[in-house]
Order: sequence, then C-alpha cells, then structure tokens
Amino acid sequence: ETVVHELAASHTALGQHTAAAAVWAARCRAVPGEWRSALRAAESYLAAGDRLTAMSYVELAQLIAPGEREVKDVEAKVRQAGDASG
Repeated sequence: ETVVHELAASHTALGQHTAAAAVWAARCRAVPGEWRSALRAAESYLAAGDRLTAMSYVELAQLIAPGEREVKDVEAKVRQAGDASG
C-alpha cells in the first residue's frame, strides 16, 4: 500500500490525476475489499474531471464499507462537484 500511495502521490504532484486514479484502481482490483483505495481512486478521478467514474468508485466503497464516515464524506464531495457543474 505504501508503494501505491507514493506512486499515486507522484502522479498527483505532476497533475496526472487520471494516472493517479489508475494506480488506486489497480490496488482495488488487486486487494478486494479495500474501500480506502476505492475512495482514493474516486478523489483522483474527480480531480481529473471524471465525475462519473469517481462516483462509481464511491459506490464501490459504499458496498464494501457502508457505515464509514469517510465514504459519506467523499460521496458528498463528488455530488457537490456535480451540482456545481450544472
């Protein structure tokens, strides 16, 4: 997980949000049940401007960890981005 975090952080620092999202998404596939990786993918896709894909990763996290506060927080952020864009 640490390597994934560092790789994604490097992509993010370079403004490569889709690449960062792909790293987190790969972690989701490699480690089923990893809801935090799903949320990081969602945040990265949102930063890349891909709200639809971001919401799909939020929904995945909701399935895995429906009661987690962080899941609800990221969901709200993605929904707000949709409201702001019209």
